[in-house]
Amino acid sequence: MGACISSDLAVGPDFYLPTIPADIVQMTTESSKEELAEFTALISASFCGSRNKAPEAALSWCYDPKSAVDGFLKEDPSEERTIFFDFLAAWCLHTCLRHGGCFVLKKDGKMVAAAATIPPNDKKLHDAGICEQMKIMSRTGISNLPKEMEQPRMVELGNVMKKAHNDIVPGRHLYVYAFATSIEHQGKGYGRELMQFLCDSAGKCLPLFVLDYRNVSSGTQPSIAAFMLPSFTLYIISNLYPS
Repeated sequence: MGACISSDLAVGPDFYLPTIPADIVQMTTESSKEELAEFTALISASFCGSRNKAPEAALSWCYDPKSAVDGFLKEDPSEERTIFFDFLAAWCLHTCLRHGGCFVLKKDGKMVAAAATIPPNDKKLHDAGICEQMKIMSRTGISNLPKEMEQPRMVELGNVMKKAHNDIVPGRHLYVYAFATSIEHQGKGYGRELMQFLCDSAGKCLPLFVLDYRNVSSGTQPSIAAFMLPSFTLYIISNLYPS
């Protein structure tokens, strides 16, 4: 029998800009349940996709490689698919929330883009240990881990991301854990506006990389051009998907 004691690994939010633009709101552990629910719903719906909105390519492949055709879902998201992406969104939120790294862009009082980030640190906070994972799991409010989280494609994606992360940004850097634009407001420049805030926070002293999970067999890839900025370095992973 063993014991697990988790120390407080939280880091302060002082890395981000001292003055946050008026349209951007920093989510905290003091944010209301309604605000946190809106945050996770935005990311979940954006990542999940629909018949006319492209899903997050790598995660959609993990869930079901045959669920999309020509970049869109072949049918409306199932209850199981929705639960899977709800869990991922909640996990992202509660991984980053207490580190001060969750931000939303609001227009007319409504969240239109969201980002979950981890500020530069020397503790590898993005790679939570088993004790921290247990705490994050309890905060999501989801009692059972979706079975898709443990299937081979998800494991493969995790390994690819970890290798890429270690290879290209071994030092201190801003880690963008999740980034999404509301499916109702895509194509309006809101994602770029929020990403610009993150870039301004990072400044020129920290690297910013975009991982592009490209399917070389079909030529499909996530639409990242909408918020690509000059400070980005594009790192293409072209061997994730099966041919």
